[in-house]
Amino acid sequence: MALTTIIPAAVFGPIRSGDVRTSVGVVGQMLRGEFPALPKAGIQIVDVRDVSAAHVAAMDRDETIGERYIVADAYRDAVVASAETLIRYGAV
Repeated sequence: MALTTIIPAAVFGPIRSGDVRTSVGVVGQMLRGEFPALPKAGIQIVDVRDVSAAHVAAMDRDETIGERYIVADAYRDAVVASAETLIRYGAV
């Protein structure tokens, strides 16, 4: 079997459904005050469209067979990265 593995970080991007249980759901929980506290921690995020592009690129290249690829942006402060993502997508 020819297999390439794409391993995304926390995936954010345009939402296609109201059923949100993934990375974007965590941001919603923060906005609704459902987190008792926000730890000083970092996170790596990736746009869902970049994950999609990585899948397509892997399918188009035989040299990716048997390889694993991490798809992520830089390690960032979780709260700042989440806020910037919300602003970028017009959520706030």
